[in-house]
Amino acid sequence: MRKFFKKLKKRSGFSLTELLVTVIILSLMSAVAAQGIASAYNVTYKNVDASNAQVLLSTAMTELRSELGYATDISVNGKTLTYSSSTTGNKSELSVDNGNIVVKDYIEYSGTIPRRNLVSAKAATDTLGLDYDSVSYKDNTITFKNLKVISKTNNNTLVQSDFVIKTTDNGD
Repeated sequence: MRKFFKKLKKRSGFSLTELLVTVIILSLMSAVAAQGIASAYNVTYKNVDASNAQVLLSTAMTELRSELGYATDISVNGKTLTYSSSTTGNKSELSVDNGNIVVKDYIEYSGTIPRRNLVSAKAATDTLGLDYDSVSYKDNTITFKNLKVISKTNNNTLVQSDFVIKTTDNGD
C-alpha cells in the first residue's frame, strides 16, 4: 500500500488520455441529459395543449348553449347561423372567422356591426382556435357537426365533438 501512495505522490497530474476519456464521458452524459429534458418538455407541452383544448371545447359548448338555447327566428345558410337573440332581441349571426367562432350583433340604430368572439380571448389562446364542419337546424334542434378545437400552428384537430342544442323557438 505504501508503494502505491509513493507512486501517486511522484505523479504530477493527469495524462492526456485520462483527460480525453473524462471529457468524452461528460459530453455523452450531457447529450443524453439534454435529449431527456427536451423530450420531457415536448410531452409536457402536448399535455398542456390537449388540456387547454378540452377546456376550450367545453367553454365553447357552454357559450353556444347560453347564446342559442332561447334564440328565435333561427335560420342556417352554409356555416352561418342567423337568429334573434333572446337577451337583446336583436338579430345576430354566428359564423367562423380566422379560427374563432364569431357573433355579429345587428343593431338597427348603429351603422357598424359589432363583432365579438363567442369565447373570450383568454379562453381561445393564440395557438388554439374553434371551428365546425357544418351547422343545421330542424325541429327546434341546432346541430353542430364536428365542433372542434384546432391548433393554429399546424392546423391539427386536437378535440372534436358533435354538439346538439334544443331551442325554445317555435318558428321553424
